[in-house]
Amino acid sequence: MRDSTSHLIFELFNQTNNTVYEPAGSTASESIAQAISQLLLARHYLGELNQVHPFHLMVLAPALPRQDLRDLLAANRIGLVYRNESGGFSEYEGGASIFPNASRASRCLDCPLPA
Repeated sequence: MRDSTSHLIFELFNQTNNTVYEPAGSTASESIAQAISQLLLARHYLGELNQVHPFHLMVLAPALPRQDLRDLLAANRIGLVYRNESGGFSEYEGGASIFPNASRASRCLDCPLPA
């Protein structure tokens, strides 16, 4: 997350909508947990910056993870982008969750996000 010169380094960052993406190598719990850990560190360090618009955190997964892992992401206000069956990428929109207030938690109403 930080190199020797104290610069933040991310795998993928979209400046247009202030989104940090952390790739997960698989949908296994260990891989998703590692991605969550990296993104929580990013949230910690990015929180020190004075930004007009908040940063969004997203896990980039090779497939849709299990429901319990999706709930874990939502509980930590981390979104999910996954490779869908047609080979493209989809953002997980949520659904039935044990955390009813966590739906789309990585987003905010007044953020500059593409439609």
